[in-house]
Amino acid sequence: MLQDTTITLAIELLLLAAAVGAFVLLFSRYLRRADTQPLELLADDLLFANAPCAVVLSDAHDKIVDVNHAYERLTGRQRQDVIGMPIGYNHSGQMDEEAYADMREALRRTDRWDGEFWLRNAGGEAFSDKVSRIAVRDTAGDLCGFLTISLDMLGNEDERRLMLWQAHHDTLTKLPNRNLFFERLTRVLMKERQGAGGALISVDLDNFKIVNDSIGAAKGDQLLTQAAFRIALCARETDTVARLAGDHFMVLMEDCSDYAALEQVAREIVDQVSLPFVVDDRELFVTASVGISVYPEDGSDGGELMQKADAARLQAKRSGGNNIAFFESAMNARAERRLEIESELRKAVHDDQFELHFQPVIDLRDGSVSGAEALVRWRHPEKGLVSPGEFIPVAEETGIINELGAWVVRDARRKLVEHQDILRGLRISVNVSAAQLKTEQAISDLIAVLAEEGCDGLTVELTESALIADRDGVQTFLEQIRLLGCRTSLDDFGTGFSSLSYLRDFRFDVLKIDKSFIDRLANTQDYGLVASIISMGRILGMDVVAEGVEEDTQVQRLRQIGCDYVQGFYYSKPLPFAEFIAFLRQERLKRTA
Repeated sequence: MLQDTTITLAIELLLLAAAVGAFVLLFSRYLRRADTQPLELLADDLLFANAPCAVVLSDAHDKIVDVNHAYERLTGRQRQDVIGMPIGYNHSGQMDEEAYADMREALRRTDRWDGEFWLRNAGGEAFSDKVSRIAVRDTAGDLCGFLTISLDMLGNEDERRLMLWQAHHDTLTKLPNRNLFFERLTRVLMKERQGAGGALISVDLDNFKIVNDSIGAAKGDQLLTQAAFRIALCARETDTVARLAGDHFMVLMEDCSDYAALEQVAREIVDQVSLPFVVDDRELFVTASVGISVYPEDGSDGGELMQKADAARLQAKRSGGNNIAFFESAMNARAERRLEIESELRKAVHDDQFELHFQPVIDLRDGSVSGAEALVRWRHPEKGLVSPGEFIPVAEETGIINELGAWVVRDARRKLVEHQDILRGLRISVNVSAAQLKTEQAISDLIAVLAEEGCDGLTVELTESALIADRDGVQTFLEQIRLLGCRTSLDDFGTGFSSLSYLRDFRFDVLKIDKSFIDRLANTQDYGLVASIISMGRILGMDVVAEGVEEDTQVQRLRQIGCDYVQGFYYSKPLPFAEFIAFLRQERLKRTA
């Protein structure tokens, strides 16, 4: 059908080219005859009245003098209703001022312009049409008027409506697309400037790319379709729910600027998306991040409102996802700071501005230092140490984390080799985030670095969030680095939903109990839970490390339930390498004294 339509359009365009010359002669002849009324002659002319393409005659000021029957059919407007109107009365607004300026310049230089207009019919629908405009002059060279010939490029009515729908809707979810959304947003803002308020709700799915990569694009499309349906259910009939791109949706709320009502809609979207999705009899889980901007408080035009809704959505995502956020002016400063950090991060990697700090891991049985966790720190040449919470998320979002992670491995190994006299027998753990395991290429590159540098003395730490990136890929990664001699550690155990299944499906050498459990050791239930985790770890042949130890009472309770290893501020904060070496020497002197 598409091929047939293309051939038809080519034929119609050839007919249009032939018709242009005939209409120019016809129009100029009538306009130049002072003893006749051009309007009456054209109206009676069979070529003008019955031409298959729409024709508009306008005067030197571009006011419509006459239109033919094809124009009436194309636009749904009657001749008597449009005579005297400016020729641009039915333009959709999708042609910007620069395009109009180009058209005027072409008419001035060559008396002709060919291009594409987006018009609007009587029902308010926008459609595309190929247009030729000719400036007609009298024998003295003075401008008499304009002849505009437009060809209905969509063929018959059914084809035209189908192609018009496809131009304005997303074929996967059947929701309005970006074009239709902008059109409706512009119209709504024009109405709301008269006193009504409105809002934009920006939505995207957390970690959808990870899920999509793991289940395949076809199943990912099924999940997206279900998500679109759920989001649409949360909106009112008067609202517009559009899919702008990928897993990014936007909701246009008309006549609604009440913050409580908007929060309720946004919360319903978050709740609906968090429910299980069933794709091919398999349950999948994703969450949503939602940002809200309100008119007129947050902006006066559509672009600004969309930008601020998206900024609020990113803020909700950075707070952990599965959350909502209203735009705040402070977000502008944060957005600018993020761009600044990204630029400076790239320079920092090139200029070697990073360093490793080491937090000791203590063996409770004899008080010795059994190893340390290597933590990357950024020492900015002007600002000093930059908080990891400020630059690590940016590094992960931009992909810089891959290069930074490779540097961490190389630097940790270099220190183990160069200072083996004092570090021999210690295990240095390095963190690998979910962002470093997003693709097969990233996993392959990381394995290559470990193979090149060697794994003797290294432990690779992963969190549960890293494990869901790609179960098969991560399993392969763990198996290959074990062959290289790397130990593996599951960090922050207990914070996820599937911790026990991870222990079943993946084999780790070390299990690190999350700080949140250690903080609540005074609670009988949590005390018993930590004791159970330690016992389970021993049965599975894993070393168990309690993280975040800060008090002597915690140390005593952990000794009581048989925890062998601890890490936390009670013993030491993360130390620059020279201070870590000094700490090691001092601890060894204490034990030999």
